Amino acid sequence: MLDITLLIADDEEELIENLKYDLEKSISKIIVAENGEEALKKLKSNKVDCVLADINMPGKNGLVFAKEAREWGYQLPIMFLTAHGDDHLMKNALSLNAFDFIDKPYEKKTLLDILQEAASESKAMQKDIARDETIDSEFKRSYLLMLKE
Repeated sequence: MLDITLLIADDEEELIENLKYDLEKSISKIIVAENGEEALKKLKSNKVDCVLADINMPGKNGLVFAKEAREWGYQLPIMFLTAHGDDHLMKNALSLNAFDFIDKPYEKKTLLDILQEAASESKAMQKDIARDETIDSEFKRSYLLMLKE
């Protein structure tokens, strides 16, 4: 089992239920948001190690969510779910340091492999933040304390 908290942001209730069913035995904690706005709120109020976000959602889409999360200083792996292989959207996601892209419908084994890599990356990022002397110490302290909650 991966000892991580995964935030899933998607507006398709059936997909969320399938993801939760497929991942509940492999991920220690799953938090769900129906759109980018709700995902931002949950990111601020929970310890989150990795994010799995749909690109196309009503209101704040996955790209806006990722942009704002990065602006807030969150350096965590963000993977994008997409049913549309739109090059423009993928270029935008890459500019926001997207960790990976997962096609809908997803393959469970592929998704679990990507989440394993993301979990390792998340732990490495947390260590890097703790050691980085250029990051404001107050931000670093609050960010790392939140991650330990």
